[in-house]
Amino acid sequence: MDRWTHSACGVANERRGFLPGFTLVELLVVIAIIGLLVGLLLPAVQAARESARRSNCSNNIKQLALGLLQHHDAKRAFPPAFLATNNYRAGMTDATYGCGISWIAYVLPFIEQSALFSRINFDIANITNASDPNSALAVSTRVAELYCPSVAQESDVRASGAANPTAAARTMNYFGIAGVVVPSTLASTYPNYRNAGAYAYAQKPSHGVFGLAASGAPYQPRSFSAKDITDGLSKTYLLGEISWTGMGKMGNSSTLSFLTGYNAYGQGQFVNAVRNIWYSGPINLSNVTVQAGGTVPSDFQYNNLNWGSNHPGGTHFVMADGSAAFVAESIDMNTFMAMGTRNCGE
Repeated sequence: MDRWTHSACGVANERRGFLPGFTLVELLVVIAIIGLLVGLLLPAVQAARESARRSNCSNNIKQLALGLLQHHDAKRAFPPAFLATNNYRAGMTDATYGCGISWIAYVLPFIEQSALFSRINFDIANITNASDPNSALAVSTRVAELYCPSVAQESDVRASGAANPTAAARTMNYFGIAGVVVPSTLASTYPNYRNAGAYAYAQKPSHGVFGLAASGAPYQPRSFSAKDITDGLSKTYLLGEISWTGMGKMGNSSTLSFLTGYNAYGQGQFVNAVRNIWYSGPINLSNVTVQAGGTVPSDFQYNNLNWGSNHPGGTHFVMADGSAAFVAESIDMNTFMAMGTRNCGE
């Protein structure tokens, strides 16, 4: 009797168009579960993407380092930070320091960029605006190895700043190590490092692989070879990464191009393609400050632009032997500075 009644009701319900389904409560539970799964998976997906970008970034800086090592094999030395043109090589001053072609130009044939290298005019005496052939050439040509994929929106083409505000410029995210700068108050504690003096951001230390001026005068930087790196190739930084969001607005915003030797802002003492390690500037310090809406002091700008990246926890460096390392932002500053010199015996 019960079975007949149930069957009859089922037939009646089917005839009226009612079919078994989810209740509203069950539907909401399913939606909540899906939302929870998406919430759990999204960070994992983002982490996987950042891991891929970080791997690509590491590969880029290592390719540049391998190109520099091939240059060393061919020329018996690394290229200088920049090579001054004839008009400036003999009597270089702060106002003309860096007038020439950056080290990046000289590594191009060794990273499969011979076509771009062949188009560079190495006889141009000065570079003052974006209409200069070399600057225009850099604007029209993108060298993928120069950019970290985690900050493409600012590291590629951007306005050149005060010196030429309407010009576009392709800069870079991987810089040669010029040396170490310390404040005047600690000059006696660190006698081997460059005394910051009154203008820390414009200092040109000479003890990095891409050393700049000798003490007391802004001389044409020389080329250094492996035999000059007495601190050890595997213990000396060759290149480092600066790619945090906002770096394009800090000090070097007037960079004309990755091919030029100097920054066009004001005087020539602000040098392109190389950076210093500044005593009080641990990795990612400026990155944290900028993302929090703070202001970066001038000491952390221009030649002392703070090392760092958008990669969580640190940034990439590569040693003079070509080995790449992800350096944690927690690294001891004395160790960090020691790695920035080639011959100070730390």
